[in-house]
Amino acid sequence: MDMMQTPNGYNGNAWGEMFLYFGCRQQNVDELYRNEIDQLVSDKVIKEFYSVYSREPNKPKVYVQDVMEKNMDSIFDAIFNKRGHFYVCGDVRMASKVTQALELTLQYKNNMTIEEAKEYVFNMKEELRFHEDIFGNSFGNKKY
Repeated sequence: MDMMQTPNGYNGNAWGEMFLYFGCRQQNVDELYRNEIDQLVSDKVIKEFYSVYSREPNKPKVYVQDVMEKNMDSIFDAIFNKRGHFYVCGDVRMASKVTQALELTLQYKNNMTIEEAKEYVFNMKEELRFHEDIFGNSFGNKKY
């Protein structure tokens, strides 16, 4: 495929707009694919890219769920109105908090109860629209 050509999905079905939220500890250590991501943004494959870091020296901790809260409108539109897909990859504790942020977005933007928002996310999983690549463990007082 020509590098300047924007991918158009599977069998010609458009993928739709893509938003990437990248969270890690430190930019100079963890941003391994920044050049590739910048190229995807430049080529309009990724519509918006947000990078956040939780352990930058002399800066407050920022997490993906913090940035998601500021972008509730676009997330709700992509997930609920346009029936988009949601991918979360990383540590189980982080993934849980990001999923909670999605549930809160659904709750606030569509006047759902938290139970209805959780059910909506569960249904997204059943419809193969919510995807997880989770690692780590969650031992202690938490129930599985």
